[in-house]
Amino acid sequence: MSIELLNRLQEAHAFDHAPLRRDLGVYHVPFYELIPGENPETILAGVARRGERAAVVGQSGSGKSSLIEHVLGPLTSGIAPIAVPIFAEPYKVVTNVQAVAGLIIQTLADRADLGDQERAEALEGASAKRTISRRRRITGLNMGGSWMGVGLQVEVKRQVPSSTELPRTAQATLEVLEQLLTAIQKDGYTPVLVFDDTDRWFRTVGGAISHHGLALAFFGTVLPELRQLSTGMVVAAHNTYMESDAVVDQLRATIELPINIPTLSSSRALGQVIHSRVIANTCPGNPRTAPPLTEVIQTMAVDRLYQLYQSDFQMSLRDVIRTVHVAVTEACNGGYATVTPELVNQAAAW
Repeated sequence: MSIELLNRLQEAHAFDHAPLRRDLGVYHVPFYELIPGENPETILAGVARRGERAAVVGQSGSGKSSLIEHVLGPLTSGIAPIAVPIFAEPYKVVTNVQAVAGLIIQTLADRADLGDQERAEALEGASAKRTISRRRRITGLNMGGSWMGVGLQVEVKRQVPSSTELPRTAQATLEVLEQLLTAIQKDGYTPVLVFDDTDRWFRTVGGAISHHGLALAFFGTVLPELRQLSTGMVVAAHNTYMESDAVVDQLRATIELPINIPTLSSSRALGQVIHSRVIANTCPGNPRTAPPLTEVIQTMAVDRLYQLYQSDFQMSLRDVIRTVHVAVTEACNGGYATVTPELVNQAAAW
């Protein structure tokens, strides 16, 4: 039945290398299951629970976002993760603490504005059975909304100033944000600001501002000011940023702990990552009944993917998944029963 299985996985977009955020946590395989002695999940969970500040450091596509979503996703108890999108903001926002504080306030206001249907979907998304969203965008299921009860929604709406009443100074804006964070704490949650897209600055091409300049401006200008707030903080940082002494010095002034994303040490571990996609899209409620990985991709093909992961892909799991997606598509089009090393090579060259 392998050809039927390949078609089923293709139709489900099981190997989408850029899935919706909530799917990242579903697909994530804990690093302690992949690499003996590594446990960034427990470290990050402790940081969030204590309201501390941490930087999750790794290559693009190495698993930073999936780690953060897995640990701070809808099922996390007692934590209020506030995901703040920062990558697409202009330079004048990235370097301005008042603008970033206003962005956080607006993020909370948006989360407090869930309609009845969205609220029902948010509750469903926070249930014990997390399922793949089937490429359907569901507002409020990402980090930042599903923990917010109706009472807190009302309080947030009450405290958020209108556009005509916004404070005119950075300190006043921070004080408004602090009041909102205090309301979250009174509701029994530990707020945690999450900036998990700063590594995308590394891929910024052209323009007068380099990715290094963006990172240095944000880490050195904005984060130190946010340190005064009563909140935890998790920042994803591309490991290339850490090659700059200036960036490292700025991060050390704010961040209490670096959490390094480990690299996979075997093709077996990589196979587990790939197999998680098969399980999630076939038997999410009962992994033991899921088809073995060999019904999808040959062992030698996994070995070839691991070679690419170590060399051409520079330890990027995202590139591995993208390659598997293309290879599965080619297998379906060609009537193959499983993905072969030859199909992997063709997909990698795309």
